[in-house]
Amino acid sequence: MLQSAMRVNSVKRGVVKQEAIDAEVEKASPAKTSTRVAVIAKQAAVDATIVNGVTFVTPELIDELVWQQWQGVEPDSFAGGIPKRIHLTWTNWSSMHLAHVANVAKWVALNPDFQTFFWNDSAVVYFIEKYVQQDHKAMLETLPKVSYFDYFRYKVLYALGGVYSDIDVTPFVPISQWGLPGVRLIAGWEVRLPDEFDLHDSPFCRFDQVEQWTLASSPGHPVMKQTIEKVKSFFDVATRGGNAGPFDPLLFSGPGPWSDSLSEHIDGAHLPQPSELMYGAGGANDIHVKDILILRKERFAFYGQDNKFEVAGTFVGNESAQFVRHGFLNSWVDDFNKAYNEAHPDQPPMTRHNVH
Repeated sequence: MLQSAMRVNSVKRGVVKQEAIDAEVEKASPAKTSTRVAVIAKQAAVDATIVNGVTFVTPELIDELVWQQWQGVEPDSFAGGIPKRIHLTWTNWSSMHLAHVANVAKWVALNPDFQTFFWNDSAVVYFIEKYVQQDHKAMLETLPKVSYFDYFRYKVLYALGGVYSDIDVTPFVPISQWGLPGVRLIAGWEVRLPDEFDLHDSPFCRFDQVEQWTLASSPGHPVMKQTIEKVKSFFDVATRGGNAGPFDPLLFSGPGPWSDSLSEHIDGAHLPQPSELMYGAGGANDIHVKDILILRKERFAFYGQDNKFEVAGTFVGNESAQFVRHGFLNSWVDDFNKAYNEAHPDQPPMTRHNVH
């Protein structure tokens, strides 16, 4: 343990702005590199930096955190062993919207006893390429950005644990208020739909759909592992059948495999349902089974995709019960639709999920 403490202290934390980190990476010409890892090498010399409570992730810090996990070093935690770590990601710090910078500041202010990590794209790529299993790497090289980052959120929570949240999510209450003793995984309903609902002509892909813009997990949780494996299985089946993608991210890497993994782990895909479903709202939809807590819709999804449609579930529940609010930046949608339409010129344009 003493050796571990010494290694932690050896990670220098200067006062270097993230713009300087981004600049170092920008200097590396992709034409001079054979892999994306080589591009990251320019950043490796920059020490992990803490500015206003935010730790900017570097390769050195990634290696240190993974090493600690392998050595059994237990970080401070809440609930049933979820590390007090917050993982936020964007292309780089200097390109973020001011509203999203404000979101980061709110995470820090509400959770002063947590470590808040900011991952830029370079740090994400370094982590993925160094620490994912070998047989997943070929798949990851082909994925559009949306699915690549879906995979990242599952992988970083499986490897390091903590809270992952999209950058356009605004927190309202301290994370320590989310969980219960013994809980090792926390998520929230995006929606729970009645059987007669027309799922196809909607922004949803499951009747019992769990959001994945804000997740909390202890390291090594089997649901995270199962979700990662479902993504790989989908890819293998589709590509063996001659489909080169890109694949609908809702079904391939997003709430589809995530919701299925939770359902199967909890009760063989038969989730408890209250007598009045209320589209997932209300305390009767707080489900605590085993070490998993799925929170009522309004905790993480009071303002959900359904608010953009005249469909069931619009503004149900208690607005004051929100833990977070998702801004639905949907930065991936145009890129995915363009890639899909270019790959399938003889098919109708991809528009079904253009608001998810």
